Amino acid sequence: AGMRSLFVDLTNEEADEGLKACARQHCEKTEELYKILQVPTCALASVAHGSNDIANSIGPLAAVWMVYSTGEVSDTAQLPVWLLLFGAVALNIGLITYGHNIMRALGTKFIYHSPSRGFCIQLSSMFTVLLFSKMGVPVSTTHCICGMNPFPSQ
Repeated sequence: AGMRSLFVDLTNEEADEGLKACARQHCEKTEELYKILQVPTCALASVAHGSNDIANSIGPLAAVWMVYSTGEVSDTAQLPVWLLLFGAVALNIGLITYGHNIMRALGTKFIYHSPSRGFCIQLSSMFTVLLFSKMGVPVSTTHCICGMNPFPSQ
């Protein structure tokens, strides 16, 4: 059991085949090349998305902590390291306990991921998240990856 219990099979052949049938197919050799290119973009995207998610989740808590500890409201605050560590641990607990459900939904129910598509998705969403984070604008990493419209028309 041990380590194997941490891994979840995310494949859903039925849903994946339905999306795959509707998607444009590319050359197998091209897809193999993109599997290799996905490794560095995945690492970079993980750093960008992880730091953005921590900032988005800890921002409100940091504001409350600043007001509680100083009794003042200001535009900037010194964050204690324990607050960032708390956010990182909480994010990882969420990934371990429920993350596989999110990955299954994003990977098989919304959009078809192939290595070439995954490379483009990771690279473009990484730059989008980094740009908006640098500008100080909170942005949803999930929307960047999926291209989902956060404000659907009715």
